[in-house]
Amino acid sequence: MKTASKGRAGALIVAAVGVGLACEPIVGTPPPAAPINACPAHACAAYQQPGATPTCNSAGACTVAATTTDLLLVIGLATDSLLAPGLTYVATLNSPSPAPASCTAPACCQLQTNCVPPVCHLPAVKAEASSYFIAPNAASPTYANWNLGNQGVTTLPVQATFRFRFGPSPTSSVDALDHGLPVDPVLATNFPMPLATSPLGPNGTVQLQFVTYLQPGCYERTLQPFAPFSQAFPPEIKPWPPDDSPDGISDFDTTQATQKGRVVPRFDIARAEGLAGWTAYLRNVQTKRVFSNVVPLTGSLAQNVTLLTKHVPNVTVDALTGLEVVLAPPSGQPLPTEFFAPANPPELSSRLTYASLPTPVTVSGRIRTPAGAPVPANVYFTATDILQRSGQRFPPNFEFSTHVGTVRDSMTGASTYSVLLPQGDYQIVVRPTDGVNAVKIALRLVGGEGNDMTGEDFDVTPLVPVSGNAIVADGRPLAEAIVEALPTQCSANAGDAAVPTDLSDACLPNAAQTVTADDGSFRLLVDPGGYRLRVRPRDGSRLPWKILPIVVGTAPLVVMPPIKIPAPISVGMQLTDTASPPYNPVRNAIVRVFTDPSQGAPAVELGRAMTDFDGNYEMYITPLDQ
Repeated sequence: MKTASKGRAGALIVAAVGVGLACEPIVGTPPPAAPINACPAHACAAYQQPGATPTCNSAGACTVAATTTDLLLVIGLATDSLLAPGLTYVATLNSPSPAPASCTAPACCQLQTNCVPPVCHLPAVKAEASSYFIAPNAASPTYANWNLGNQGVTTLPVQATFRFRFGPSPTSSVDALDHGLPVDPVLATNFPMPLATSPLGPNGTVQLQFVTYLQPGCYERTLQPFAPFSQAFPPEIKPWPPDDSPDGISDFDTTQATQKGRVVPRFDIARAEGLAGWTAYLRNVQTKRVFSNVVPLTGSLAQNVTLLTKHVPNVTVDALTGLEVVLAPPSGQPLPTEFFAPANPPELSSRLTYASLPTPVTVSGRIRTPAGAPVPANVYFTATDILQRSGQRFPPNFEFSTHVGTVRDSMTGASTYSVLLPQGDYQIVVRPTDGVNAVKIALRLVGGEGNDMTGEDFDVTPLVPVSGNAIVADGRPLAEAIVEALPTQCSANAGDAAVPTDLSDACLPNAAQTVTADDGSFRLLVDPGGYRLRVRPRDGSRLPWKILPIVVGTAPLVVMPPIKIPAPISVGMQLTDTASPPYNPVRNAIVRVFTDPSQGAPAVELGRAMTDFDGNYEMYITPLDQ
């Protein structure tokens, strides 16, 4: 009986609990905090922004109609794409590019069509295949002076590289990658031809050809011979498609030597301490890319060093135009590279001497906070001047850079570094790796009495907090948005009165990222320097990115004014290939919108999306006047 009573009591308790639970309100999963651009649920008239009042489009988003000129689409195709696996396309958006004289203009994707969404057909790729053909005259003592072991034309093994250029013509275009567009150079694949094929490779070996596939457009093609042939034969660099004679090299560029007419560049190169392991070559003054063969040097006087180029279609242009001679020491040596730029008109002395330098100096010190706490870091050294033995500064035609990491002193716990440097003036960049302290830039003179400089300590300070708040132009807080600080400019360090002279990546601030809270607030910890602050609303929100330039100094705190996200422009469309209808959709492609770098400023990304199974993508960008 007692057992039965307990059972009935337990049942009553359970029932009571069940009744009690049934009376409580059911709490569901809270909705996402991120605002969505959706109408008519959210009135378009509520967007307070300059220009026309946004309207509700057919997709149910508040948008504004605006002219979208000087914009580009950069389309990265999937590796299993039917059109061009893994290739990156560049197309203009709404604004057709002028057709260059010798190559096809990129495709123009028009938003103003009767299709919903608009449709853009990407052009078919074109195969590019050839070889680096060397005629006997080009290999003769007149030029390369290299016996290729054949009587006739020889093909050299080369790496073929195609760099996409954007602009109205090959001569007035810009290199896409150098100007901020994520369009990597296209590398061709080499393959052997049958042994019976003529011409043959060096010493009767099999002929090598290269092949790749390119979208229609303008390129710069570089054929770089592999070692050891790169010691004698230069890369062939030309606009592509070509506007000159077909492939085949019978001679090389010449320079106007005093009283000698046009000759290939040849130099006598001297260094009192010897040239073993050194190399000489020509490079482009602006891009620093190698434009000639790379000649190994020996002895203390290397005579008749021939530096050949094949980089201009017009043979009347001087071989040294836009180039400089480089004398490079063996890798890892504490010796600077020296370069000699020709005067205008291009002319260089045929005798080049690498100066005798003072003994390198060992520099060591500690990286720490002002309170003395050790800070692990990487330390970068870039010479701005090199000293002569007299202590005077050479003309600025030397360059040297290196970096070292700190180590922990087992006795004191200090974070120390040590490095061997040529004597001169240096920009030193300390990049802490603890995630707490900021990049520091300083200027120092290395040299003077003795061969060691100890106690060259650097105090670093904490990262600078940057806080702000992001809202939608209709008043809703912008929750769940990604806020990024993208580095653009090196910073001076007020404590050392140091103005960066080298603007390479070594001195740029680090990127930083965070996510906005439900009320739209955010806080970043960043290095001093210049940034693009990019606010990216949550994917699928139909709200645009907002991009602002900011400069962060050494103030203890930076508070941003409110960041307003406006109603956007819709730039979505469908991508297909050029097959006959029904056109094949371009699936799983990454589509990015950029400003046009040929207008004079680096490209800036304004939005990003991915195509679906039908080739459609949805993207919304901030109106260009906001």
